[in-house]
Amino acid sequence: MALGCGGVYFAGKKVTLNALLAQCDLGLLQSMTSGTGVSLLEDIREDEHVKGAQFWKHLIVDAIAADRVMLLAQPVMNFDGKQKMQSEVVGRLISAEGELILAEHFIPMANRFQLTPAFDLSVLKQLFEQMVRNDGEGVVAINLAISSIHDSELLAWLGAVMSANPTIAKRLVFEFTEFGLVQDRAGIENFVADIRKLGAQFAVDNFGLHHSAFEYLQCLKPLYVKLSPVYIRELRDNHENQFFISSVVNITRSLDIRVFALGVEDASVLPLLQELGVEGFQGYVNGGLTEWV
Repeated sequence: MALGCGGVYFAGKKVTLNALLAQCDLGLLQSMTSGTGVSLLEDIREDEHVKGAQFWKHLIVDAIAADRVMLLAQPVMNFDGKQKMQSEVVGRLISAEGELILAEHFIPMANRFQLTPAFDLSVLKQLFEQMVRNDGEGVVAINLAISSIHDSELLAWLGAVMSANPTIAKRLVFEFTEFGLVQDRAGIENFVADIRKLGAQFAVDNFGLHHSAFEYLQCLKPLYVKLSPVYIRELRDNHENQFFISSVVNITRSLDIRVFALGVEDASVLPLLQELGVEGFQGYVNGGLTEWV
């Protein structure tokens, strides 16, 4: 069971009830998407920027049908800053007016209306199309939603295209959030077994927030884990987080699992991360998301 809390602060502002309820609804969905026990409080936005659930459903369905999906990427770098260890690719929707839609706005609604598998399939199709066309060599990581690994259309398509393109399959790493892994460990175990037979790999994103974080490492042996950004912020002054990261590195090293830092925004923390045994880093210190071509 997932618990979340979303709230909107609107003191001193004139706001309609519909706008208030719409933003509270979106805040609740965002909090539940972020992981169990997460609360979210936002300032009220202007009425014209607050849309209801049906608006988002129509936008998502229309964008997927019209193939208005853009791929963006952010690299994971090693600590000399010269070697790109992988590119993490994410999909974003484009509105009919040509505007990029933030994931935090449409992903919660896609989950609500069970449109996430259709979105993930659209992203995967574009990803494979570009990988076939570009014929590169680098590792490409992509996140999948839990609901997508139970979608028969997506699984059939993915199995067929990976079988037909073994060289590309070997470059792929499918990432799942730790929250998703805890929600559906059996489903992910089955999916991982299937994609490994076809040459792809599996990894854990946003690692370290659940009390059972270490339980599945021995069994599933992901290629790597990406530490949650909560352990990276203010790391130099937080000895508990330093100890946690060091412990993760010590445990994963014996299992041949790599450790990357996620959400790194301050270059001054890089020497400490390297000293603690982290092998690579991702975040705005490397630059923001850029179009993946």
